[in-house]
Amino acid sequence: MLFQKESRMTAEVRVNPAFHRFLIGRSGVNLREISERTGARIVFPSQGDHDNDSILIIGQQESIGKARAELEARIKDLVRLLLSLADRVFQNLSRFPRGSMGPVYKLTLGK
Repeated sequence: MLFQKESRMTAEVRVNPAFHRFLIGRSGVNLREISERTGARIVFPSQGDHDNDSILIIGQQESIGKARAELEARIKDLVRLLLSLADRVFQNLSRFPRGSMGPVYKLTLGK
């Protein structure tokens, strides 16, 4: 969704808030990289916002397009990583006999 105000525009990307911290990066490093590379300003919702899955991208139309593409690529990478991890967990769980507490013990206590 694009909103125009003079020469600046605003776009919205919706993503589960659980991904926000990974998109922002430690100390905001990922966010800064995307902003510097694209020229767009990216605003994540604060924890108190009721619409907390909405990320705003502010800038020129071209910079918004680039920033949106980078965010969406990072989101796809995160989803692929999570699916890969989930697949590994389920593969490991299938090695134990039914009713065995081994996998639960390993997952919860890390031993």
